Amino acid sequence: TAKRSSLIDSTGTSYVFFDGLLTPAFPGDLDTGVEASNTWYAVIVEWEAADPTNIKATFTVSPAAPTLSGSRDKFRRVGWVRNDGSSNFLKFFQNENGRDRRIDYDVTRATTTVLSGGTATSFTDVDMSSFVPPTSTWAVCHFHYEGNEENDQFEARPNGSTNADPFIHFVAQTPELVLVAIQAIVTDASQIIEYLTTNSSAPLTIFVAGYVDLL
Repeated sequence: TAKRSSLIDSTGTSYVFFDGLLTPAFPGDLDTGVEASNTWYAVIVEWEAADPTNIKATFTVSPAAPTLSGSRDKFRRVGWVRNDGSSNFLKFFQNENGRDRRIDYDVTRATTTVLSGGTATSFTDVDMSSFVPPTSTWAVCHFHYEGNEENDQFEARPNGSTNADPFIHFVAQTPELVLVAIQAIVTDASQIIEYLTTNSSAPLTIFVAGYVDLL
């Protein structure tokens, strides 16, 4: 038996029900323009309010105002994908819990590096927008810290926070200790966080392991 799915459009005025899977082709089902590398593409479902069987899935770089095809006049974003410099989509696993969608990347850590060997001793921005999409402000990060001396520390907080002692705070208990931690963190609307280390000789590297997307 095919799975039955339902969606409400972006304005909350039109419902659609459909059976089975909608499988768009890329870049053939790109709503407008040509494929660009290192780009976020929203996945939308579009349909015709007067004929809900007229439905398809599409990719777009304009999730708030996509170019709909034919007589289709309703749409809803259902996810994101991103391609790399070779125009290949980054592989990921997905888990849904109501409107919360947890995405975990299935790529090497080096692929999603957002900070490499950072040694700033005052809070400094880290831009994660290459791996956290425009609608998400909840990132899951992999922190790799190479403590140089006992009690070397690193901290991380949402961009714009004034908290001088944030909860993401790790301390090297012994000299030359490598700390590895997976931690969720809130970003600002531009997908930026802040970090610092207490020793400029103890570098911090940050990878994005995934993100949470609220649909």
